Amino acid sequence: MSMLNRSAIIVIPKQPYIDWSKSVFGDDIPFELSGDDAIPVFLGPDADYTEEINAFVEKHFDFFFEHWLEAWCTDESLWPKRRTRKMFHEWFDVRVHSWVEDVVDAPFKVFGDRPEPGSETRSRSLKRSRSSGAADADGVRLPYFDPEDKPFLAG
Repeated sequence: MSMLNRSAIIVIPKQPYIDWSKSVFGDDIPFELSGDDAIPVFLGPDADYTEEINAFVEKHFDFFFEHWLEAWCTDESLWPKRRTRKMFHEWFDVRVHSWVEDVVDAPFKVFGDRPEPGSETRSRSLKRSRSSGAADADGVRLPYFDPEDKPFLAG
């Protein structure tokens, strides 16, 4: 086993998110969490304390909010217009873990391309941008967090 230089961030929808999802498509496509496999685990920055990870989530709450909105509906005009930290915490439970271990004796595989260090497409923050970060399987640009850049820790 080896410890990874990452933290784990889990964002779990609560009833207000489920209510919003029903308002978008009605009961035609009901939102269901079908077990733990429906919840993504985000690998966040390496941190010694959960308070540091929570500060990172607080700074970048809109990234996590938009991730869940886009997972349900790609039409941004149907998303809540004004998203606040308060609303984020009303809509989602957040769990963070500072200890992440790799228990598989095999190399892991990263899906999608990561930008090269110093490339112009590299994002230094988690602000969602279709022109920065790595592309997922559908070609959607995702943000990239540089583990050496820790602006979330600045007071």
